[in-house]
Amino acid sequence: MKQLYFLAFGFVILPWSLWADTIYLKNGSALKRVEIIKETSKIVYYKFKAINTRQKLATEDIDRIEFEDLPQVYKTGLNALRKKDYSKAFRYLRQIMGGKFEAYAKYYLGKAYEEVGQFDEAVKTLSYFKSVDHRLTPLGLFELGSVYLKDRRYDQASQIFNELKSKNLNAFWNLKAEFGLANVLFEKKNYSKARQLYEKVARKCRSRSKAVYKELYNLARQGVGLSLVGEGNYSKAKKTFVKIIENKYSTSEALAGAYLGLGKVYFQQAQRGGGGRENYKKGVLCFLRVIMFFPSYKDKYKEALKLGAICFEKLGQSSRAAQLRSRIPQ
Repeated sequence: MKQLYFLAFGFVILPWSLWADTIYLKNGSALKRVEIIKETSKIVYYKFKAINTRQKLATEDIDRIEFEDLPQVYKTGLNALRKKDYSKAFRYLRQIMGGKFEAYAKYYLGKAYEEVGQFDEAVKTLSYFKSVDHRLTPLGLFELGSVYLKDRRYDQASQIFNELKSKNLNAFWNLKAEFGLANVLFEKKNYSKARQLYEKVARKCRSRSKAVYKELYNLARQGVGLSLVGEGNYSKAKKTFVKIIENKYSTSEALAGAYLGLGKVYFQQAQRGGGGRENYKKGVLCFLRVIMFFPSYKDKYKEALKLGAICFEKLGQSSRAAQLRSRIPQ
């Protein structure tokens, strides 16, 4: 059985050469011993090693690509990123200029800057995708919009998500762009309009069978639930979160949001005098799930620590509250 050296979005590095690229399709099949000629946002061009005839595939049908000829500087940079040695990752990934791996290097470099909170550098790096047509272009643009959103530059975030939607690459990325726009509305506390747009995205995803739509459906439903919390509609919010938790297609991101949201429902009900200690207990259990199982979602993790600490204080467990507060990232 092959052991993977590094795995990320649509991209795998193996510890030895395959002597040819491999394209893995979303239907479960694979095209082996091929050479990738060109990747665009809609089409990937390739040829078989034994047959020198150019062929093409729709990008949306591709799950991932394994490459043969990865430059050592690129592998070293990704290795460093995997180990969270960011200074080394920056140093090596910045060296990839031009060639078929430039887009990959730009994407991972932008993600790395985002992870350490260097939003200006992340924006500068990910803006590369505004002027290139590559298989990673929609992913890079969505990430760029998300960086603007984290940095509270809401107008720029909306502009990028609208730009992504205007490209009309395929149904999935059109819906993902609308999901991004809903996120902007939510962060601006326009909960009613955010909920309506999340509901629109979820409704359009619901009838589609591909896994990516099911994942987006649950993320959109998470947005619906959090918006309902913002609107004070706790009963509907609770039902929404429970359905996400019970759905087998829910991603870790959707589950993290659902547990956080459910905890906030119990917390806010307790704050308003409903259920008292019992709701604080239920709330803190939800927050602890986020803390224990989903620490990689930093914003949700941080909020769960803060709210969990308050719950423990209300329950008279000041030492446990202090433990959570000591873990809140600065």
